[in-house]
This record gives sequence, structure tokens and C-alpha cells, in this order.
Amino acid sequence: MEACEQFEVWVEKGAPAQWEMVAAFPHLDIANSVAHNYVGRRVRLLHVTYAKDQIVESRTMMELGSTRAHEHVPEAKPVQSEMPRRSVFGGLFGKKKA
Repeated sequence: MEACEQFEVWVEKGAPAQWEMVAAFPHLDIANSVAHNYVGRRVRLLHVTYAKDQIVESRTMMELGSTRAHEHVPEAKPVQSEMPRRSVFGGLFGKKKA
């Protein structure tokens, strides 16, 4: 039984939880560089071990991108002050004489 190890780069496509493998490499350095070049997407770097074309072990080494669930936050409404607006320097220079 011969085992084969590789590093796979997976990218999230479309709806959440739909992943597609975009590349596989025998060396971590190359796979890491490729994973960091996918900007603006969720990316996973996996270390996968195969034996007889079956996955024996799969470990997530790194996940990049937005990994938190984002809730819709309503836009903040401006707060209106109850006090009338005054200039900070209004009291310092006095009133203008006509």
C-alpha cells in the first residue's frame, strides 16, 4: 500500500459551503504561495494523504478570507442633538457691533 501526500488549494465558489479544488502540489511552499494569491475569496489549504486513490487523512492547514458569519447590520441613523449648535469660539470673541 503506497501512500501519496499532497497539498491542495480549495476555493469557495458561489453559495456558502460549495468548495472547488483549484490546484494540488507536492510541496507546501508552492501551495502556500498559490493560496495567498486568491484575493477576496475564502481559500483553504489542505494537507491530504491518499492510499490506493482513497483519502486516508485530510487536515486543514490554513483558511483565508472571511471566515465569520456576517449578519446584516442596518445603517446607523444620524443622532440629532437636543441642544442647538453653537460655535466653540462664539463666547471668546464676543458679538459683532453694528
